[in-house]
This record gives sequence, structure tokens and C-alpha cells, in this order.
Amino acid sequence: MKFNSQKLLLWLYPFEKKQDNVKNLDQFDFVDFEELKFILPELTISGLRSLIFLLEKKNYVYSVKLGEVLQVKITKLGMKVLEEQIPALKREQSEIHKVWSVLIFLRPPSSDKNFRYLRTYLLNKKAIVITRGVYFYPGFLGEKERDLLEGMYHDCVLVVATNNFILSDEQKIIGSQIGLSDSIEALSGIGNEVSSLLIKKTKTKRLTRRQKIVIVSIFDRLFDLLKNDYGLARYFFPQIKQTSDYFLQLQNIVRL
Repeated sequence: MKFNSQKLLLWLYPFEKKQDNVKNLDQFDFVDFEELKFILPELTISGLRSLIFLLEKKNYVYSVKLGEVLQVKITKLGMKVLEEQIPALKREQSEIHKVWSVLIFLRPPSSDKNFRYLRTYLLNKKAIVITRGVYFYPGFLGEKERDLLEGMYHDCVLVVATNNFILSDEQKIIGSQIGLSDSIEALSGIGNEVSSLLIKKTKTKRLTRRQKIVIVSIFDRLFDLLKNDYGLARYFFPQIKQTSDYFLQLQNIVRL
């Protein structure tokens, strides 16, 4: 999925409703075209309309015209596809079990002699490289991952589930591998900017041009963080606000 498609779907993604386990698609919010134009300033009006049309053809979004106002919302399929593209979304919205799936490459299969496809697939799913040929995956492997291993890599990869770290520190070792401290620091800075925006918006009731630029900048940085996120900040630091919390705040600021 292309960059602008991901950004548009992410802005439509119902963080609050997803956290409240709302399953009825009718309860997901529609978003005005003007709001999407504001959050995706790099697109022309015709470019944005074309993008919405393309996503609607794929059944990722649903649009309706109310009077003269075009409104758009994400579909369940759109949510599912976005979560596949950005695994941290799914992980942030559900509890990560205190279990790790450990994948150990044993020997190259004839279908993928260098494990190149499997390695790329695991990295895209944000599996964590611990050392050469050893990957950690938060929680249990999903159905797609199990089917892939059973179909192409049977007897070539050993998979073990564990939650028992006898030596070393789980948070220190894994956190250092994924640069977790840098992500937490970046989130803290974004949190300060969001809080400042919220205070100013409450006082003025209307966003200034400068505030709009800041919102787009925050959105882009949150998007980058989420794309590279392993969904583990909530697991290791449940007491702090997460990327999804700041997305929700940003959406609320724009819609106040």
C-alpha cells in the first residue's frame, strides 16, 4: 500500500472506538473531505478525490455525500489491511501476552536457500532480530505465519514459545535491539506539543495557520513512529501514553 493511502486510512482509523471494542461499523465516525484535505496537504483536491475513489474501489473506505459535503470512513477491511501493513496498530489495541515466539533458523530449505523470503517477511511483521538466525516475535504467531512456516519451512525452522528469561533482562535486551528508549523520548516530545495545542485550541476555539502546520507535522512524526514501532511500548511501559493515545488526542483537537 502506498504512503498516502496508509496516511489517509490511519487518520480514519477509529482509535477510540477500537479501544472500546465497538464492532458495529455504523458507529465508526465519518470524516469530512475538508479534514482529509487539511491532514494531507501534499495532495491536490483532485489527487485526494482520486485517492478516495481508489480506496473505495478496493472497499477500504466508504464515502457518502451529505448535501454538498463529501464524508468518508474506513471499512473493516480497510482496518484489517492497515493493521497488516502496520503491525503495531494491532498490537497496541490488544494485550500482548507475556509470551514470546522464538524462531530459530536451522537449515536452508530448497525453496528459499538463503531464508531471504522468510527473513523479509518476519522483519516486515516487526519480528526482532536477537542474533544471526534467531528472531523474537511478541505473542503467539498468527495463523498466516504458522501456515507459511508449515508450508515452506517445515523442519527448517524451530519455533518455541517462552515467557521465562532465566538470565539477562528481557526489557533491556529487547528494548536495546529495537531502540525503544529513542521511541519513548520522541513520544514524550510529541506529548508536550499535543498538550500545548490542546490548551491553545481550548482558549481560541479555532486553529491558527501555525497550529495547523504543527498538527500535520505531529501527524507525520506519529505515522513514522508507528510504521517502525514493534508495539512493545505498552508492554514494557504500560504507565505512559502510547502512539495510539496521541493519535486519538490529535483527532479530537482537529474535531473540537
